[in-house]
This record gives sequence, structure tokens and C-alpha cells, in this order.
Amino acid sequence: MPAQFVHLRLHSAFSLTESTLRIGTLTKLVSGDSQPAAAITDTNNMFGAMEFAQSMAAAGVQPIMGTQIELEDKAGRGDVVLLAQNETGYVNLSQLLSKILLSNDAAQTPACDVEDLACYSDGLILLTGGALSGFVGGPAGDGRAHLAQQRLEKTGRLLCPAAFISNCNAMDCQRNLLANHTFLIVLIA
Repeated sequence: MPAQFVHLRLHSAFSLTESTLRIGTLTKLVSGDSQPAAAITDTNNMFGAMEFAQSMAAAGVQPIMGTQIELEDKAGRGDVVLLAQNETGYVNLSQLLSKILLSNDAAQTPACDVEDLACYSDGLILLTGGALSGFVGGPAGDGRAHLAQQRLEKTGRLLCPAAFISNCNAMDCQRNLLANHTFLIVLIA
């Protein structure tokens, strides 16, 4: 049996300015493609989590709860996706989102300091982000391999290795190829 595709980065209409897809439409698309599971990863919120879980479960698809946030360090910011592995992860995700949204200036895009992530990392899986705006992939994609390596190592230390996934993108563009090459060098070294 061939491996089945699972979306680990879906944005719904709850990601304002990023998607217009309603939960029901996402459910039809995912179940119509016979995907066994899918993750909702709206930016800085889990407003659609309950509706997503109920809709996907009713369609026979395993719902995965998550969110996309901006992670920051002294060198800047970048996107990561956090997925809940279990109930502990879901609670930590909820608490982390609350902390991020309540502690940031309303004029700024909310972000989480990379050090704060360690306090809420139990039960979470981190996807490092792609070559355009990812916390690790962004620097890798624009030739800052040293920064990408530092971030990869730091975030990898904050989470147990099984909960850390470096995004490699199959799209054949120069930025993705450079990011993928950087990830391979870091992982081999």
C-alpha cells in the first residue's frame, strides 16, 4: 500500500488574510482525497479547533490540532508550526498561544521568544518552517547557513528529537534547493 499524504499545514478562514476556506470545505477536500489525517494550523489561534475536530472525525479523518506562530531570537523572526501530539500538547499549545497574545504589543505581530518555547514544549511537534519565511528555512533559503544551523540546533535541543521536524520542500526553486541542501549538511554534520 503506498504511503498516504497528510496535510500538516492547513489554514482555514480563521487565519484572517491567509485563507478563505471554511472548515466544511477543508473536510470535503481532505476526505475526498482519502487522507487519513489532517492538521489545522491557523496563524496565532485555534478558534476553529473544535469545529475542525468534529467535522474531520465525522468524515473519518483523524484531526490534528496545531497552530502557526512566529518564533523569534536576537537575529529575527520566522514561522514555525506547532502540532499537539496528545492532550498535554494541546494544553501547552493553548497556554503558549495565550501567553503570546497577551504579552505582545497590539501594534506588533505576536511572536514567541525561542527560549519561552521550552516551557511549553511537552507534547508538541515543531515543524521548522519553509524556505520563504520559516524560522530555520528562511535563513537557509537566502544563504545564511550558519544562522539556519544555529536555529536548527537550538530548537532541536528545546524539544526531544522525535518532536522536531525540519521542513524539506520538494518544489524545485533555487531558494528551496538551497534550504534543503543546508538542512542536509546540518543533519549530516
